[in-house]
Order: sequence, then structure tokens, then C-alpha cells
Amino acid sequence: KGGGGSAATLSPLLDAIAARARALLASGALDAYGVANVAWAIASLHAAAAGASSETVEAPHPALLDELATFAAATPDAFNAQEATNLLWAFATLGRRHGPLFEALSASAARRMGDFTPQGLSQTLWACAKCGVRKNELLLAAASAAAPQLSRYDAQSVATLAWSFASLDTEHGPLLRAVCAEAVSRPADFDAASASQLLWALSRLRDGVSPLAVRAMAARLREVATSGLQAQQLLYALGALAKMPADSAEGREGGGGGGGGGNEAPALAAMLCGAAADAAPTLTANKLGIAAWALARPAVLLQVPSSVAARWEAALRARAVQVREHLHWRTV
Repeated sequence: KGGGGSAATLSPLLDAIAARARALLASGALDAYGVANVAWAIASLHAAAAGASSETVEAPHPALLDELATFAAATPDAFNAQEATNLLWAFATLGRRHGPLFEALSASAARRMGDFTPQGLSQTLWACAKCGVRKNELLLAAASAAAPQLSRYDAQSVATLAWSFASLDTEHGPLLRAVCAEAVSRPADFDAASASQLLWALSRLRDGVSPLAVRAMAARLREVATSGLQAQQLLYALGALAKMPADSAEGREGGGGGGGGGNEAPALAAMLCGAAADAAPTLTANKLGIAAWALARPAVLLQVPSSVAARWEAALRARAVQVREHLHWRTV
């Protein structure tokens, strides 16, 4: 649960889990609880192996995963809310978009939103969004259930919920107004992960997005980033910065896309550019490309001191040479 390891060291364990699970599934001895936990274990071990490697690690045992998904798709109501969340999280983490599975479990979840915890609801939507599965029935049910109760949600669940709607390019004014109210009223609850994720979401949505919330998250991100940002947090923050309007530095109360970043935008841009330069030696080719795109936006460059921009350019050039074999056309 808290361990790591390389793909090579974890492979025997994954093979043993898979063999036992297939035998139990074939004999009918693996119930919904078992199916969800086997998938969760495989995804967790895979995530640990992928996190310990600089190379792409393929999802293991696709045949077993398909069998687990087929079982679940045929019996979605056999899974309680936590089991359904764990199963969808596992498939999303493994990058496996199994249509019948997501169709069945999302429809089942939409009928019983009251059974889900805040974390379970947000993680269920995260899984769907991660796989690009847009189910309007589920989104509407989740928004209706979450919006009145959002003050009871932890900051990460608030951010994950907003990220899911933004990732699926789905506007929902009442939900986003509630999200923004939480961001403004309790910014200190947000850490680097939740602040960067929420800022990214607010930069991509319009309906219900408050400029005050954008400024609150930008300011909070500057506070928490002093202790460093992980690669994904840095990319969320850079992605948000790239989408902020050019006049955000003046703090105008404009329309959507985050409305305005107040006076936080220039300081945030300089800080993130420096952080990108520091992180460049360890960024993968894909992450390097995303950072390069964000920091090349004219509106962003205008906010970055020339000395910081030069440091980023030098780091980018050096790292691009190292990862050139992994640069696909879009990254180039």
C-alpha cells in the first residue's frame, strides 16, 4: 500500500496475483469485493512500478483485466459504492478504457449518488474523465449531489471534482459557483496538489467561475510551491497559467477562463518558470513538451524576467537533447 519497486521486481508478484485471480474467477469464487480489490492491487503495483521508472511501463495482464471488467459490466449493482470507485479508479490508472465497464458502473453510480463519500464521488468522476468517458447522467447526478454539500468536502475532493468537469469540457454553473465559494472561503485547506489541480480546472471553465477564486488559488499556489512542486503539479500550474487571459495581471473582473489572476500572475509566472528550469533534468519527453508549450505563450513570456527565461531555455535545450529519442511529433 505504501511501497514501490521496479517493474522487474514487481512482475513475479503481479503474475502470482493474476494466476490466482483467474482461477478464482473461473470457479465463480471471486465476488464483487474480490474483483474490485484485485484490479485495485494490480493498478497500485503498476503505478508504483511506473513511478520508479523513467520509461513507459505497459499495463500488465490485459486478459485478466478484460475478464474482471466483463464480470463487473454484467453485474454492476453487485458492487457497492466503494468497490465501484476502486474498480473504475484501477482501470483509469492503468489507462484501460473498457466501454461496457464504464457504461454499466457509471449508470449504476448515477442511480445511487447518496451512497458515495465525497472522495468516492470525486474519484469516480476522475476515473471517467481520465478515460474520456462523458456520461451526462452521471455528471448531472454528481453535480446535484455535491453542490449543496461541498463545504463538507475535503479540498482535494473539491479540486478533483472540478478537474473532472473541466477535463470533460462540461460546464455546470451551480457546481462551479459552489467550488469557487470554497476556494475563496478556505484557501489554506488546499495544498500543492489540490491548488494546482483546481487552478487548472478554473482556467478552462467559464460558467460560474469567479476571478476571486482564481486569484485565491494562484496566491495559495505561490505559498505552497516554496517547498517544491511535483512534476504533475507543475504541469497543472503551467497549463493554468497558459490559459489565463493576457489581461489577468491587471485583475480585471472579466468573463470565463478564470476571469483574472489579479496581481498574482506575473509573480506566479516567474516562480513556475524557475521551477520548470529546476525540474527539467527529470521531466519526461511528454512533460517537457507540455512545459515548453505553456512557457512559450506570448502572454506568459511577457511576465517572466529575462534572466529566469534564459535559465529555462538553457535547461530546455539540454534536456531536449537527452530525450530526443522519445519525442513524438506533438512534443516536437
